[in-house]
Amino acid sequence: MISKKILTYKINISTWDDAARRRIVFWTVVAAGLAFRTGEYVRDRGLWLDESSIRENITARPLGARFTNNQAAPIGFMMIEKMLLYTLGSSSRALRLNPYLAACLTVWAFAAIARKDLDSAAGLIASALVATSDNLIYYADELKPYSGDVLAAVASIWIGLETIQPNVSYKRLAIAFAAGGIALWSSFPAVFCVAAAGLAAIRAALRLRDPARLKIAIVMNLGWILVFIPFYFVSRRMLQRGTVLWDFWNFAFPPSGGSFAAVVRWVSAAFVDAFINPIGRSIPAIDARIAVIPALALFALGAAASFADSAEKALIRLGPIAFTLGASMLRLYPFHGRLLLFLVPCFYLTIARGWNVLASAFRGSPCGKIAAFFLLAFPAFEAVRYGIEPRTRAGFNATGDYRDEPILKLDMIKQSDKRL
Repeated sequence: MISKKILTYKINISTWDDAARRRIVFWTVVAAGLAFRTGEYVRDRGLWLDESSIRENITARPLGARFTNNQAAPIGFMMIEKMLLYTLGSSSRALRLNPYLAACLTVWAFAAIARKDLDSAAGLIASALVATSDNLIYYADELKPYSGDVLAAVASIWIGLETIQPNVSYKRLAIAFAAGGIALWSSFPAVFCVAAAGLAAIRAALRLRDPARLKIAIVMNLGWILVFIPFYFVSRRMLQRGTVLWDFWNFAFPPSGGSFAAVVRWVSAAFVDAFINPIGRSIPAIDARIAVIPALALFALGAAASFADSAEKALIRLGPIAFTLGASMLRLYPFHGRLLLFLVPCFYLTIARGWNVLASAFRGSPCGKIAAFFLLAFPAFEAVRYGIEPRTRAGFNATGDYRDEPILKLDMIKQSDKRL
């Protein structure tokens, strides 16, 4: 009798309030993102060249030793990998557990942050974009620091949003400071993200005209600098100039000795190409330079709206992108492909904010729904397709990426190959 009632019970969706429906959709998006990443991890594809080199450094060299085989990884990443090595062994699945868990935590954490930073619809779109991101899914379990970089960026966004709150508690500020320190030691590019969050905290204190809060923000920033200094020297020892690693990434910097116009042209091309790789806003049947235009337009709208929201919001969303471009111009960090995966959450927060502007401007018309469909349809299709038919690295190009950069020409890559 009871089983019959269970089988014949009808769920009355109409009785659910809007908040309950939003929670269900939110958890469905998070679950889908976790499922896509779990599929990559369970598949346990073979280690490619760079991963094998990293595993050799994990298994055969002491912690803190200079890397061999032209590889590099942050000390925090290596500490976790050493613990996994001693507890679970040296299998690819054991060593890939670290990036996989970081990727899963990113999906949940980013969705929670996006809901807080944006309104419910825009936050859901940003969450879905990250959950179905082709590059984030593929690299989710790769034995490289990429997943940790993305998680560090998401943590920095949270730090920024917490520290600009008008009545944030000392406990949460302490947690934010600790999270920033961990991020700095766990990811090379985390410095760009933590710096943006730290400046946002100072800017908020100045806006609120709160001397006590300003002192706390300055102390936090100085503390992060002190945490970063030893990490910087360890990283500098690992990433010596003049090595093959620097020669390989030479194409990912503005041309040396070029004119101002040449540098501006390179930066513009590299920025637009980021929408193709790693953000993935391209469709095979359409010229990539055309396919990225809607995402670029929404990003521009979102950037303008971020400044309108507050200078702090603009720093949190756009600061890491600007700092990374600046570091590239100083030839300190390559602005290219998978090394920019950590910026994907910043791009998608801004694009979703731009979508929100569009949807609000055309309230009552289907424009917002149409834009949301074009933002999400193809990434969702790709995520499902590659979950069924896994990719192999046979399709990757000379720089180790799945997509070429059609605007930033490959002449520099060829020149780099000749030097190798």
